[in-house]
Amino acid sequence: MRKQTIISTPSITDTNILVSRWRAIPGNSGKSLSEFYAFLTVESVDRTLFLADHTVESYDDVKGDIVVLKVTPK
Repeated sequence: MRKQTIISTPSITDTNILVSRWRAIPGNSGKSLSEFYAFLTVESVDRTLFLADHTVESYDDVKGDIVVLKVTPK
């Protein structure tokens, strides 16, 4: 049987850095932290582009079959 790897929900470090960069985008300056978290949890082109521009992804093998996706600001 083929071994399957499970990738966890992303673990985002230094959220304060990311929220300040997100608020620097025109139209986001007055938005709340709750709106930022809503932005991160709904898949969109804007979210994909934001994460690609402002973060680096890495993977940590936690228990052999489970891998944690870590997202860190650039």
